[in-house]
Amino acid sequence: MKERSSRLGNSLRNLTASWLNQAAVIGLGFVGRMVFVRFLSQEYLGLSGLFGDILSMLSLAELGVGTAITFQLYKPLATGEEDKVRRLMNFYRRIYTAIGVFILLAGLALSPFLSFFIKDMPDIPHLKLIFMLMVANSASTYFFSYKTSLLNADQKSYLPQLSLLGGSVATCVGQIAVLALTRNYLLYLTVQIVCSLGANAFISRVADRHYPFLRTDRKVLPTGEEVRGVVKYAGAAMLHKIGALVVFSTDNIIISKFQGLLSVASYSNYQLLSKGLASILQQVFRSMTASVGNLGALEEGEHQYAVFRRLLIFNHWCYSFAACGLFCVATPLVELCFGEVYAMEQSVVALLTVSFYLTGMRRTAQTFNDGCGLLYHNRYAPIIEGLINLGASVALVYVMGVEGVILGTILSTLLVPFWVEPVVTFRFQFRRSPAPYFARQGGFFLLTAGECALSWGLCALFQGPVWLQVVVRVVICTGVPNLVNLLVFWFTKDFAYYRALAARLLRRGK
Repeated sequence: MKERSSRLGNSLRNLTASWLNQAAVIGLGFVGRMVFVRFLSQEYLGLSGLFGDILSMLSLAELGVGTAITFQLYKPLATGEEDKVRRLMNFYRRIYTAIGVFILLAGLALSPFLSFFIKDMPDIPHLKLIFMLMVANSASTYFFSYKTSLLNADQKSYLPQLSLLGGSVATCVGQIAVLALTRNYLLYLTVQIVCSLGANAFISRVADRHYPFLRTDRKVLPTGEEVRGVVKYAGAAMLHKIGALVVFSTDNIIISKFQGLLSVASYSNYQLLSKGLASILQQVFRSMTASVGNLGALEEGEHQYAVFRRLLIFNHWCYSFAACGLFCVATPLVELCFGEVYAMEQSVVALLTVSFYLTGMRRTAQTFNDGCGLLYHNRYAPIIEGLINLGASVALVYVMGVEGVILGTILSTLLVPFWVEPVVTFRFQFRRSPAPYFARQGGFFLLTAGECALSWGLCALFQGPVWLQVVVRVVICTGVPNLVNLLVFWFTKDFAYYRALAARLLRRGK
């Protein structure tokens, strides 16, 4: 019981820090983007989105090693095996240093071919230098981030989250000042590099204070058996990472190639919203992964399944709420913050909302697969998903434009991971049929569609200034899905856990 309470406490601390950090990142991102579009052209905005996706593809060099070693750290951290933790972290440090160097070299080799990814080359000076600065910022994170993984694996992700929050604030303030004073994009990127290095260096020092044994015997490496465990899990994690990058980091590349940078600029504002919301919620589930790993190592299967069911309701509640907001508020918010020139058709927003929700409703199964080390069992599924996504997006962009790219993502999600991931969880972890899970997912989707339709209908009744539309729609999209979910789930068995948890927290607060 004490272990379960500790897991809950760690998850809540991690969750609070994650929400605080991601909310600040989104808020600062919006403020920074508003300043950005007023001082620099649309082409710069499109370029930022395009290069960001290219750099995501370069991060394939990580090969899933981080996920593999994080999983290998759960048990020795739980049982206090400092020697094993030290060996794994020494190995991790060497691998990530090599990866950072590789990304720098790969970026340098790719820089002469940037025109291949852009339909109409913009009149932007120092294009290659801009790209290399972004490459340097991406590569530099690998020299420190391995210690972040150690804190995450030990259920202490709130520590790096708070450090990253400080870095985000410094970055935003510095970049706004640079744009306002100089309008120089190169200096803008330099501020990002300096602040990122500072935040990651601070996290490294925090990890050293919590785990002083890391500073001793830095040459000892894992045993052959431990390396084989890492390699096996890393191979599966690499395939998952390749699939995820193809699905989620090629949209801007395809749009830039076939539609141009101006379309990327408009779409990237909507991506800022959807990815921002996804980041907040993803951090919530990431903050639980280490606790789920601890749960899988120490608890019986029936208790694990009960936690899974409770987490699935939480998963739906979060993403139905966010989906309503994205569907109803995105366009007026983009118009208010960035100007009407960046507004897109509601059909784009509708498809983006469906893609956002379907991807989000995979989080429960993904959390258990990651925490319980099940990635190996569905290692080929992400590659199939990526191929379907790439083929469908490229084919449909000719017919439907931006909508076709999003539809390609939806199709690949439904055809592969949406059913493969839970099947693996139920077969290898719970050893029971996943049929009730899919029935619940169908009910959740219909419920979310109804909540979005009701919210949209109520929002349509009010017409006024854009800023007031945003306020009214936020109120409606906060009230409708949360009230409907509360009425639907209040008397269910799984929701009883949350009622009891809320009562316990209220008593503690008093």
